[in-house]
Amino acid sequence: MIKKSTLLLFILIALGCKENKGKEIRNELEVTFSAVTSDDRIKHILDEYIKEMDCKDCIHEIFFDRFVYNQTIITLRSRGYNKEYLLNQKPLLQLTYKEIPFIIYSGMEGYFDGKFDFREKGGEKTEWSMKYIHWTVIDSVGKLKIYKEGSLPYTAIPGVSYCQ
Repeated sequence: MIKKSTLLLFILIALGCKENKGKEIRNELEVTFSAVTSDDRIKHILDEYIKEMDCKDCIHEIFFDRFVYNQTIITLRSRGYNKEYLLNQKPLLQLTYKEIPFIIYSGMEGYFDGKFDFREKGGEKTEWSMKYIHWTVIDSVGKLKIYKEGSLPYTAIPGVSYCQ
């Protein structure tokens, strides 16, 4: 009896651990546009940022934080490339502007899982850039204010009024 129970338990464990190779992954998120274009505000911000950015092999990130209906804080950051960092951040979106890839974060990354397939830059890591750029842009009712000494993403800059 014990041998039969042990054998049955072993078979159930072996069958339960088998991969479902034929199982198709279902996409639960529907993309509503076949193409997305940017407006002049983000193009202006990126043009100014690219003028000062001096790190082609860096990770370039854009964080969007809309905290009231007519105000958005946009943080731009460039840092040395590190694949492990990207895998931990779980980016879902990427924008390529003037042949420079920018990873976009909107706060939804913690709620969705995606297959990481952004462009590889070669090696696993590069040295951290000596020129680390970090900007914060406030878009208030369509008016842009660029702070070239920015704060962390999703964080207010001390002493800056946001609801003007």
